[in-house]
Amino acid sequence: MKKRKLNNRALIHLVLSGMLVFFFLLALGFKNGKAEIVERYIINDSLYVKFDHKVSCFLNDEWTDTDDDNILVIPVSEAEDTLKIKNSSGNVYTLGNDLSELIDYDDSQIYLAKGASDSISYPASQNATVTYTSENDNVVSVDEKGTLYGNNNGDTTVQVKINDLTYRIDVTVTDLIVPVNGEFDYDKPFITPDLYTKEENDLLDEILVSRVEKVGYKTRAAAVEAARFLALEFPYRIHYFTENGRIDSYVGLYCDGEGRYYHKGLYLDESRYALLDSELISDNPAYWGEIVYDYTNDQYWPNGMDCSGFVSWCLLQAGYDPGDLGAGIAEWEDLSDLGPKIDLRSSLDEIRTGDLLVGGDDPIEGGHIAILVGKKDGYFYVAESQQTSEYYWGYCIRKYSAEELLEYFFYREDMSAYYGDDGVLTDYWLD
Repeated sequence: MKKRKLNNRALIHLVLSGMLVFFFLLALGFKNGKAEIVERYIINDSLYVKFDHKVSCFLNDEWTDTDDDNILVIPVSEAEDTLKIKNSSGNVYTLGNDLSELIDYDDSQIYLAKGASDSISYPASQNATVTYTSENDNVVSVDEKGTLYGNNNGDTTVQVKINDLTYRIDVTVTDLIVPVNGEFDYDKPFITPDLYTKEENDLLDEILVSRVEKVGYKTRAAAVEAARFLALEFPYRIHYFTENGRIDSYVGLYCDGEGRYYHKGLYLDESRYALLDSELISDNPAYWGEIVYDYTNDQYWPNGMDCSGFVSWCLLQAGYDPGDLGAGIAEWEDLSDLGPKIDLRSSLDEIRTGDLLVGGDDPIEGGHIAILVGKKDGYFYVAESQQTSEYYWGYCIRKYSAEELLEYFFYREDMSAYYGDDGVLTDYWLD
């Protein structure tokens, strides 16, 4: 009985040892065998491919090893449907990398106002399985259709998974901007000093850039988007300020940042003074809302933009530099000369969102310039910096009927040649 017991124990040890060897060899074979793609995701312009074990891939005429997490980073522009793989044993084979759902999507960073929503719907084939998830629902929640909801200030990541390909999008929710409503809010307060830090000014500049790039930098839509952002998403109104003079002045005084701001971004903090040309400042530097001396009216007044300063600012944000131009119709060059001036009464049906409007008190000399930023239900939405009344004072988007528009504006400027490209243009911001 004792001898039989020893034989059984030896048999058990033999079986267990054999199983260990089998699993070791199986694991070794798996490691040296063909890899499998565990996950693929896109961040910015790079495709991240995660494998189940370490391999090398043939990219740009050389072998590149996956990192310690078995991830290979491939520029989206160089991604292919098959990957040439080499395992640790030196065996070379190809591995499928189905890119049929690889969507060219530029929104790797989204800025969302608290209480606002946005759509990140991805075009996908009929058979694709698409899921949306947020890493922090307290900041941003997302429904099954890809609609984002800004719940609280903060940063998080939203993932869009199409079959096994995952897009990761950074989302910032902030109350530095407000949800866009159907029309301009005349009850918004005017901007005052000391509202923003340098970091907040920087973030607002980033948001503005993202809005412009989304519709297409250096396009008609970009100029429209800059005007809409300042009126609809920025939570304060900008004062009208009669400029103290232009850089290449044919008026008299010289200025940079007084009634006009010749730089990219918003003018909300003292840090922006470093951008100004100190030799072209009439009074002490003053960002929007700060008090500065108005030479034209002989008074102190909150700094802002006049009509030509505003239009020039919009064009500059969109990627164009019109230079130092005013709003009149004169023998020298003005903003009214950027495109052909066409009589508005005979061409109202042809006016396009993004065209400039020339008006004023005198159809011979003009004196006012604005930009059309919307058309809807027979009304025309004009972005302009006005000084006509307390209600319309400062920068606003004013809603005109056809009769009202023709009463004040004489010409439309066909800006097609100036812009070159329409970009992602919409006639109304909530369409």
